Amino acid sequence: DQLEEQLTQEHTELRTTQELTNAAKLKLHEARESTVATELRLTELQRVTTDLSARQRLAQDELAELQTTIAEGRQQKMQGIGVHEEQLSSLAGRLREYEHKANVAETELTRSRHEHAAV
Repeated sequence: DQLEEQLTQEHTELRTTQELTNAAKLKLHEARESTVATELRLTELQRVTTDLSARQRLAQDELAELQTTIAEGRQQKMQGIGVHEEQLSSLAGRLREYEHKANVAETELTRSRHEHAAV
């Protein structure tokens, strides 16, 4: 009777241990999936950040070229200067847009890194 009770208790403990082990394995699997998803998101954010940085540098170069052109006075006619001013204004707007996008992407990358570190 006592042996049967002991076996029943050990069987119950074994089932509990197996259930806890299965639950832990499931949590580990979920954590791995989350980590993979976070790493993929980080990679994408890094790509976007790199792309935006390149666009920002290009816009800065174009802006510098236009500023030089205007400063050297290559176009003396008011109409020509007006065109350059419009282009300069347009490029300045694009530069602000790229800087904003780069800042947003950098913020998102930092947030994702913090989330990944927390996992």
